Amino acid sequence: MISSYPSYKPTPIPWLPQIPEHWVLIGFNFLFRDNKEKNKGMKESLVLSLSYGNIIRKLKDENFGLIPESFETYQVLNPGYIVMRLTDLQNDKRSLRVGYVKERGIITSAYTGLVPNNIDSRYYYYFLHYLDIKKHFYSLGGGVRQSSDYNELKKDKFPLPPLPEQTAIANYLDAKTDEINTFIAKKEKLIALLKEQKQAIINELLQDKEGQWERRKLKFLVSMKSGSFIDSSQINETGVYKVFGGNNIRGYTNRFTHEGDFVLIGRQGALCGNVNFASGKFWPTEHAIVCTPVVKFNTIWFGHSVRLMNLGQYSQSAAQPGLSIGQISGLSIIYPPIDAQNEIAAQIIDTETRIDFAINRVEKEIELVKELKQSLIAEVVTGKIKIT
Repeated sequence: MISSYPSYKPTPIPWLPQIPEHWVLIGFNFLFRDNKEKNKGMKESLVLSLSYGNIIRKLKDENFGLIPESFETYQVLNPGYIVMRLTDLQNDKRSLRVGYVKERGIITSAYTGLVPNNIDSRYYYYFLHYLDIKKHFYSLGGGVRQSSDYNELKKDKFPLPPLPEQTAIANYLDAKTDEINTFIAKKEKLIALLKEQKQAIINELLQDKEGQWERRKLKFLVSMKSGSFIDSSQINETGVYKVFGGNNIRGYTNRFTHEGDFVLIGRQGALCGNVNFASGKFWPTEHAIVCTPVVKFNTIWFGHSVRLMNLGQYSQSAAQPGLSIGQISGLSIIYPPIDAQNEIAAQIIDTETRIDFAINRVEKEIELVKELKQSLIAEVVTGKIKIT
């Protein structure tokens, strides 16, 4: 059951104006100590990672290039610890920086490991997560890398509910967030199924069912050339013209190099070979291959036909996957007459419009539930509502 506390008292903390009367404020250093335990002698081998606010196992192939001795400098984590990534605070304002440890393992010492002192660390994980969502930690960064650490955190004061209350709050939020996460997972699965359905319909539309269409090599349809380098300082979150990298839009700039309707192919990176459409005035970077038509065809038909080719299978390097223009330009695709291309494109647009509308509705449901989840966490951990 949810209710309000009978009375509250003010605090000197700007981001926490009041707390329940029986709660106290306490220094962060009384709640947690800095994790100093290193993996000396390679006693632990399970490598963990902080990813999107979750502590996960790091895959073995992700450890490629790390010599065994390097793991001795990693910190050892135990269940109940909290990990924070307090580096690059000014340049990366999107990442989730707080994770709760559920199994023993090791993680890079570049992260701040927090060892709990006679508290229910789950409650404080939710509290730190609330501050993470509020982007509170971005005000802490200093130095060239705009980083912070435990010594900065320990200056802050945090609320201290009685231990049974911490546990009750943590249990409640565990149950509620599990319920919400299950709902979100089901909706995300629905989105994946809708996307599969859309792609299956498009793939079927592109087939030469009667075997009457010719095949043509890509080099006889388009001229392929990599885009132009643009310094990252010239790419902004907003601007006049879109900047396309190897994986769709990177940002915006105030200049453009191309104008018209084009198909772009990712040239480098793990997602090389993916296909995107660019219209109007834009700037493709050197990581995108620009396909400029040398004959008349329908751009929508062409882009989806190239996407069906799965060009990523032709990448030439495992360390840094990349496509050779010379190689892929020699590949061929089914080439129907222009009238058939236009009909196929019209049906593709209709299919995408219908299914994307359904996907958008589900995505809005997910966003609403995520907002409700964050609001619930904030109100419970700060004492605005009481769990009874």
